[in-house]
Amino acid sequence: MTHSSFSTDPPVPARAGRPRISSQAVIERTALDLFLRNGFDATTMDDIAAACGLGRTTVFRYFRFKEAILWYGFDVHIDDLRSRLDEQPAGKALSARVRDAVLEAFSRSQDDDGMWIARFRVLQASDGLNAETSHRWLLWAEAVSAYVAGQTASSGGGDVLAAAFGGAIQATYLTTLRRWVAEIPDVATRDGIMRTNVDAVARLFAPTFDA
Repeated sequence: MTHSSFSTDPPVPARAGRPRISSQAVIERTALDLFLRNGFDATTMDDIAAACGLGRTTVFRYFRFKEAILWYGFDVHIDDLRSRLDEQPAGKALSARVRDAVLEAFSRSQDDDGMWIARFRVLQASDGLNAETSHRWLLWAEAVSAYVAGQTASSGGGDVLAAAFGGAIQATYLTTLRRWVAEIPDVATRDGIMRTNVDAVARLFAPTFDA
């Protein structure tokens, strides 16, 4: 398959508009604040309901357990990454499609209140969540590798080179986030750093997938 050459300038994705505040958003924001302040293990669903000023029934309607509050945003992000990949134009080089989809999904996940980064900080600080966190990141990498394998007529996410691309992009993404745990830069700075890092990895794989 022949693709156009690797484009040199990753586009700056349009950020999703601020959504209307809902009970679910209030619960997420309040829970993340409590997790960061008191620790994930020490925070109960009753604590979250009381801090939100909502009844237990309302809180449980949205989230059956406190772990679900963390995984919800992560799963939404992975689903959005898959959508961004599927919507990339076929005429663009494959490495550039992956790069742009990852950056678009990253940009869309950001918010002015820092909820997305706060969720990541909770996960990094909670040892009891390590196994499930690793599983979620594996799903993230597999979203990329499955897309690449499908575009190159390979055998799904098991294709070695496709898996290598997905793993390298995921490792770069995660390493970049970890550098922000102690000090969170502003949204524009985050976008710029992530663009630079993801673009560098995509360029490494361009000779393999864009020929």
